[in-house]
Amino acid sequence: MHITTQPVRSKKLIQNSAPKHFVNRPKLRRPPTPPKPVPANQVTAISSGSRPLEREVDFLELADGTLIEMIEDPNNAANSLFAVYTNGSVQTRATVECEGQVLVPVSRGAEIFKHVRLPQGIQPYRSAGWLLAGVVTLILAAVDVSTGDAILVAAFVVSTWLIESVQVAPYLALVGPPHSGKTTLLQVLNLVCRRPLLTADITSAAFYEVYEKLTPTLLVDETLTAGNRRGLFHLLKTGTTRGSVAFRKGRSLKAFGPKVITCTELPNDAGLNSRCVIISMQETNRNNLANPTDKKILDIADALRKQLLQYRLESYNSLRLPKVEGDDQLHSRTRDLYHALALPIGTDTNCCKELVRLFKMQQEINREPLSPALTAIVRELYSYIHAYPEDGKCAQKELAVRVNQNLEL
Repeated sequence: MHITTQPVRSKKLIQNSAPKHFVNRPKLRRPPTPPKPVPANQVTAISSGSRPLEREVDFLELADGTLIEMIEDPNNAANSLFAVYTNGSVQTRATVECEGQVLVPVSRGAEIFKHVRLPQGIQPYRSAGWLLAGVVTLILAAVDVSTGDAILVAAFVVSTWLIESVQVAPYLALVGPPHSGKTTLLQVLNLVCRRPLLTADITSAAFYEVYEKLTPTLLVDETLTAGNRRGLFHLLKTGTTRGSVAFRKGRSLKAFGPKVITCTELPNDAGLNSRCVIISMQETNRNNLANPTDKKILDIADALRKQLLQYRLESYNSLRLPKVEGDDQLHSRTRDLYHALALPIGTDTNCCKELVRLFKMQQEINREPLSPALTAIVRELYSYIHAYPEDGKCAQKELAVRVNQNLEL
């Protein structure tokens, strides 16, 4: 492989034709000049009309193990570059020439890529656990969620950077009433996930087009307000298993990749819910939360993206899943989600142990999710029982009034 910042330009071959008055005379022929030897590892000139074929790529693993990852030009956000990882070191290149082709980054002017956030380079990190803790800290600075939920979300973030290594794409479902921080958490994820694409709605055609051109982390805000819920849920379910394809107009299309959905209540779709790590959110009274657009948050997220890219390149071919006590107690779908989140951080056994504990809680809590109406009834009965422990009964009319007030809130 030869790496260069400019495509090779070939010299034109000049062919001299004999003058007409030589037609009836013997033609003088010079002995052919032997070609000059080409030094090893040097690209030969290509004849006119055979310029190297340019090929747009966003990520590629070469036969010798070299990894080529598309990044953003730190000096011009409108341009793309390559981070080329080989033999433990990373270099930045504008193009890469390989096997007669000139590899070029996908243009940032493309309709999809101009909305996708990319790292601007790489930065050293200490360990997988240290990276996970950094993402947890960023989440807790901007969103009021439990530490356990922040760990699950952070593990999801790390997993998006190594999605090629997992067999089941992890999904996040952020569930809560309005003003509970769902959109804020989506904005944070848009800062640190690999190739995040934030959208309020997406059609079937656009959905498959996105995954034909890149493997994004799809962030869908307010899923239940989408025009065609059933169609969207079907699309989401088609992309959870590696290798599965959908057929549209004679074409086989893939939609495998990590996704995040937000909604005020869980979809009435047990199949989709079982594929999600469910994060329950509530309205908060905290007034010290940072805004995801604050410069300090943006700077921290920028550093994390660079560190996560370095981790991706170094770990791409060396991931392993440790044996952790209790992981065999997880049910099939929950175990698949655990594997998807634990494998990318498998070098830190303690983090994997914590994920097992959290997923055990997930599969118990989310086994039979309640609708908002049923949740309000249970909440009001719970409050009433503790307010009037000796009463033993509650009038249906009074309960209905309290439940309706709860739902309004």
